[in-house]
Amino acid sequence: MSTTTMDNEPTPVGMRSTCAVPPGDDRLFATHVTAGDCDVSRLEAALRGDRVVLIEGAAPEDADRIVGGIAERFGLLEGLEKQAAFAAIHGHRQNSGRYFMSVNQRRDYQSIAIHSEGTHFLNFQLAAVYCYENTTDGGVTVLLNTDQGSGDWRRVREIVVRLQPGGPELSPTQRERIKVGFQMDPLKDVLTADDQVLEEVRSPVEGRRFFRVSSQLRKRYSVILDREVYAYWDNIDRAVSNTESEYAHLLRSLRLFREAPGAASGPPSSAPVSRDGSATMIGYERLFRAMIVRKLVPGELMIQNNLTRTHSASHWTPGSGSRKLVVAFA
Repeated sequence: MSTTTMDNEPTPVGMRSTCAVPPGDDRLFATHVTAGDCDVSRLEAALRGDRVVLIEGAAPEDADRIVGGIAERFGLLEGLEKQAAFAAIHGHRQNSGRYFMSVNQRRDYQSIAIHSEGTHFLNFQLAAVYCYENTTDGGVTVLLNTDQGSGDWRRVREIVVRLQPGGPELSPTQRERIKVGFQMDPLKDVLTADDQVLEEVRSPVEGRRFFRVSSQLRKRYSVILDREVYAYWDNIDRAVSNTESEYAHLLRSLRLFREAPGAASGPPSSAPVSRDGSATMIGYERLFRAMIVRKLVPGELMIQNNLTRTHSASHWTPGSGSRKLVVAFA
């Protein structure tokens, strides 16, 4: 596991070693925006090489323009617009500019563990984050690059909803309601012998049965890389039993772990996750091959392939500063 650090934080180490990135590492492609000008074709090429794009000195309107231009290059502009509209309609995030939206609120000392945004059904291909302010003693962005050659991906499972085959045919309206409500395609996401049933969920259609299951992770097609890849989706953490301890180890190795006064030593606070008896244990070093660590500063825009790069953010001491980052997905 190799590591790139792009800020003035203490020099990080690898997840299970102290392996440093050799000179000339190019996993982060940086360019400086001047006078609102940026060559989108160069950024596109960097992403097609599975690198992360870092743009410095960007105004909010630059961020919208650049992300929109990149999304258009990959045929993802409609998805980018839909996600921004979805946030506005449902109010789960606050819109910022044309394409960006606020990050989710967190509790004191709550970190955001590694994940690729969304699920295999949502299939977000592109992720971007823009920094307005970041003066806390934490709030560091950590990106991990998936190791697509690892055989351990065959052990990774995700928590999803599946439809039991048989029963009355679904109308187009019912199919759309199911897609929105369960984040699944009822014509494709049907129960198989390999699925481990966790519980039956309330059905919106009489005569049809739905189950929450632990299912083997499927590859998804990356439009950026033009090949199928594994992604570490949001719903994978629920099927991996040691994710909190792995992330705690990662933050401690990077010297980014913050602990509440008087708290018992343990993993950082994160969103509640319920698991079942089928949850497995997989070390991060078995699934990821490289890491980028950066504390974003105002005017920085980071763009990445959402399928092959996970993102996360370390926690911080309450009252140590202010942090305002916004995100966009397509």
